[in-house]
Amino acid sequence: MAQSWTSELIFEKVVIIIKEAMDNDNLDITLTDKLAENIGAESLDFADISMRTVLKFGLRMESSVLEALIFNQYSTVEDLCKAVAERLEVQWTAPHTSHA
Repeated sequence: MAQSWTSELIFEKVVIIIKEAMDNDNLDITLTDKLAENIGAESLDFADISMRTVLKFGLRMESSVLEALIFNQYSTVEDLCKAVAERLEVQWTAPHTSHA
C-alpha cells in the first residue's frame, strides 16, 4: 500500500533526514531555518541531505532539481518540504508545528 503523505508527515521526515545527515539528534529545526545559515550544512551535508531525501521519499527525479534547491545557501527547510510535496503531488500547507 502506498504511503499517504501529508504536509506534517513530510516535515517530520525532512527533519529526520536533516538530523541524520548532520549527525545531530538535538537540532531544533523549524520551517524557517536556512540549511546553511541556521543548521550549519556545508557542501557534503547538502549532498547527503539530497541523497537521503530522494531515498526516504522514493522520489524519481533528476538529482539536479533537489541539488539546485539544497545548494542554495538561502534555502529553508520549508523550501525543501515544498519541493518534496510537489514531487509527491501533495498540496503543501505549513504544519502547525514549530519544530521536531
